[in-house]
Amino acid sequence: MAEATPALRRRQEGNAPGPEAIMRCVTALMRARSALQHDDDLADDERVLAVALDIDPNICPPDEILRRMIKAIVFAEARRDEAKTFADQMRGRQQRYADRAMVLRVELLDIMLALERSSFAGSPFRTASVVKGKQGALITDEGAIPDEYKVVIPATTRPDMKHLLADLKEGVVIDGVVLSNGAPHLMLKGDKPLEDEPAALEVAE
Repeated sequence: MAEATPALRRRQEGNAPGPEAIMRCVTALMRARSALQHDDDLADDERVLAVALDIDPNICPPDEILRRMIKAIVFAEARRDEAKTFADQMRGRQQRYADRAMVLRVELLDIMLALERSSFAGSPFRTASVVKGKQGALITDEGAIPDEYKVVIPATTRPDMKHLLADLKEGVVIDGVVLSNGAPHLMLKGDKPLEDEPAALEVAE
């Protein structure tokens, strides 16, 4: 039978940890406390972790150190899981607002085009402008495009849009592609933030 280690004999005999074990406990605790003390974001998050380890390692029993370390870990991991859930919810909220803003942009552009307004500076937050679309190469029949306007990539070819556009602007007639004016789009300029009060967006009657 293998000889019991000193640590195992101490547990079997019910003795308190020896000086070496105590020193390791104290050293580990101090490392944890030091890491938290250098965590610049801790004050903005939770102080529970620092408080859990705010003990005097010279008089605190090893079992109490273990209990506090476990408590601190459980607390930190619980907050981690909560933060992940919150981040997932915020990503969904971000996408919903992005979709709503896009719908509003499309309709605002349509209104400005209907009113033949190229810009509107009546809002205190942004100036809305209708920006003309850029010219582009509109492919009508990719198979008819001459090989000189194609680039080869592994196992396939594709139209060289820069080459096509450059020649189309020069007036070159190319089979399978025409010069197209891009659709106008909306631009909002300005950097004034919305006030915190909900009344910032209220419409005067």
